[in-house]
Amino acid sequence: MGRNNFQGFRSIDGADVAMKFYSIIASCKAVKVEPRTYMLQVEIRSARAEELMTPYQYAVDLPNQADLKVASEFEVLRQAH
Repeated sequence: MGRNNFQGFRSIDGADVAMKFYSIIASCKAVKVEPRTYMLQVEIRSARAEELMTPYQYAVDLPNQADLKVASEFEVLRQAH
């Protein structure tokens, strides 16, 4: 990534947030994990006060069925709106 990738941001803080998301997405792609699914699982685990996983840990330790059920319910709700 070069400096031209950050020209469209209104602030340094906005560029920092985007950089973090770019990093997460690139890490997910490197270990062949769907970034949206990974980030949703991180949100679920964070809400439950569980330990968060890196994309690599997530790829190695697939989520249990309860997390997948919550994720699929979330997708149905999101698509309904």
